[in-house]
Amino acid sequence: MLRYCSAFLCIFVATGLARAQTPTVNVWMTTNPAAGTWQLLATDSNDNGGISAFALDLQGCATGTINAPCAEDFSTMVLRGFTQHGVTVVTSGIYEYFGGQNTTDPNSLIWGVGQVAGRIPGAPPSIPDTTWGCPVLLASGTYAAGRVPTILNTSDNKASVNDFTANGGATCLSAQVVIVPEPATLAFLALAALALRRRQRV
Repeated sequence: MLRYCSAFLCIFVATGLARAQTPTVNVWMTTNPAAGTWQLLATDSNDNGGISAFALDLQGCATGTINAPCAEDFSTMVLRGFTQHGVTVVTSGIYEYFGGQNTTDPNSLIWGVGQVAGRIPGAPPSIPDTTWGCPVLLASGTYAAGRVPTILNTSDNKASVNDFTANGGATCLSAQVVIVPEPATLAFLALAALALRRRQRV
């Protein structure tokens, strides 16, 4: 369950959904050491309606902002997407990055986030966070030299993501969150494993 409590966040598992298959959301960070910037990205499994809410604790970040899709649909004059979002202090050096869709207003919801690229209908493309890719960019910011931005997932800092159970609906359930190492880290680990195998053959 997401720690951030708000009537606008889809933060509950409805009765009877416990038997449903638990979706999987992969989250990871990419960094640009030369620029001192980071990005928080996510993908979702295809057995649900996409990400409806998230609350992730990050460590080692100097600044940050939420980039989850959120913009006004000019055809209906309704703010759609992750309308409830922000960054809060958890403890010294640790910040919670959160975002959630307003499940009390079906007209404000968007589906498929983390599964396919898309855009908020009726919103001009020039408005920030009107479109999203796959993976979806949830947040971004800067970090100081010598620091390594990290996603925490411990008993004290639980990584939480909720999904819509289906496209077009407002019912949600908790997803299994998988913290994926940064691609550069994966490449380093692969090279290290290859080097170890070569040494063992000598």
